[in-house]
Amino acid sequence: MIITREKALSTPQSMRHTVRRALRSSLLELGSGTKAELSDKLGISFPTVGKVLEQMKQEGEVTLLGLDESSGGRRANRYAFNPDYMLGLAVYYEKEQSVYTLFNWNGDLIERTVEDAVLHCEPEALASQLGNWIRSYPKIRSIAAGLPAAVRDGVISHIPTYGAFQDYDLKSYLETLYSIPVVVGRLSATFAAIINPDAIMWCEHDLLPSTLISIKERASTYVPEPHLPEMQLRDWEQDYIAGLQRLALDMMISDTRAV
Repeated sequence: MIITREKALSTPQSMRHTVRRALRSSLLELGSGTKAELSDKLGISFPTVGKVLEQMKQEGEVTLLGLDESSGGRRANRYAFNPDYMLGLAVYYEKEQSVYTLFNWNGDLIERTVEDAVLHCEPEALASQLGNWIRSYPKIRSIAAGLPAAVRDGVISHIPTYGAFQDYDLKSYLETLYSIPVVVGRLSATFAAIINPDAIMWCEHDLLPSTLISIKERASTYVPEPHLPEMQLRDWEQDYIAGLQRLALDMMISDTRAV
C-alpha cells in the first residue's frame, strides 16, 4: 500500500487521517516498525511519519518497544500498536440467541457471551442489548452485525418471520444512536462454483467426519487422489465470526475520531 504526500487530501486534518490510517495498516501487518521503515514502506516523508507517530504515542495508540541495535548510526525507536487502544464488537443474531464477541486490534478474544434472542422484538430491543456492551466497553469503535436476512447498505430487505426489521435501516439507526461505525451483513451460507479449487470447506454442523471420508472415496473414482482438492470440516461459527471481525477491524483502521 503506497500513499504519497501528493495523494493525501488537501487539509492538514485530512492528511493526518490518511497517514494515520496507513500507519495503522502497516503496524498491524508488520507487528512493529521504526520511523524509517514505515516511511520507506508507505512512501510518506520521514518528518510526517514521525509527527503522526508521536501524536499516536501521546494518545496511547502506539507504544515504544525500545531502541533497535545500532548499525553504526543513531539507534532508532521501534513502535508497535497498542492492541487495547480500540476494541471491536462482532455479533450475530439468531432465532434462539444473540452471540456477542469482543476483540482487540490483534484479534484476541476479550469476551464471548450468548444473550437472549431479540429478533422477535422491535429494533429498540436489539439496540438496548447492544447499548449494554457499549456502556461496559467505551473503547468499542466498530460493530459488525450478522442477521438471517438479505441486507443492502445496512438496510434489511428480506427477513422472513421478523416483520419489525423488514425494510429497516439498521445501520443508520445504530450509528445515529451510538455514534459508532456499524456494518450489517447476512448470516447464511454462500455457495460458489469454482473450477479446480485448491480446497473445499465443509461445515461440521452439517456433515459427519465419516460422511466426508465417503465423499473423498467416491470422488477419487472420478479424479485421481493426488489431484483432488483438500477437503476439510470447519466450524461455521468460528469462520463467520472471523469474517465479522475482519469487517469491524477495517472500520477501526479508518476511525477518524482519534485524529
